[in-house]
Amino acid sequence: MDRNFLKTPLLFLFFIAVFVAGKLIFLAYYHTDYATFTSGDFIRVIGHGLQHDASVAGYLTALPGLLLIIGYWVKPRLANLLLKAYLLPIIFFVTAILIVDIVLYEYWGFRIDASTLFYLLSPKEALASTSWITNITGISIALLLSFLLFKAASKLLLFNNKPLLSLKSKIAGSFLILLEVALLFIPIRGGFKESTMNVGKVYFSNEI
Repeated sequence: MDRNFLKTPLLFLFFIAVFVAGKLIFLAYYHTDYATFTSGDFIRVIGHGLQHDASVAGYLTALPGLLLIIGYWVKPRLANLLLKAYLLPIIFFVTAILIVDIVLYEYWGFRIDASTLFYLLSPKEALASTSWITNITGISIALLLSFLLFKAASKLLLFNNKPLLSLKSKIAGSFLILLEVALLFIPIRGGFKESTMNVGKVYFSNEI
């Protein structure tokens, strides 16, 4: 039985797991700042952030979902090349943002958001805020984590050398994945309410 339809939801959950792990690493790194917080406080951080994590994960999963459909109709080697060309820069970008957020918080005193993201498009300006040792360490960690996450995502997403599928199986698989991609609109939008997803939706405390 063809199981490529599982790849889209697995990648969606993979990105959410990366974002949650990023929050946990941040909280662990700055544990002294949150020494008075209870386990419930940390759970609320993760829980309230899930809606935004799911929205971003939806955006990041939509294109590879469409590439999976293409994979039904071209050679697996070509499909995998297209998927790798997408995964590698996206995973490095996500990992770099998570690492830079942890590093720069110590110097800036606030988390990276959309307003500061444009500032980071000039690496020279961002790196000027930190020491060269911190920069080298951060870049090394980002490269290592990117490689490991890329390998993990590849195992979830890439096609194996599989026997030729029938035309009926290709059509059914393509339709099912297209439906999954369409359903990603729900987390991307932030649910069924009239207001769309924005960072303010997950804001819930002046302290955390």
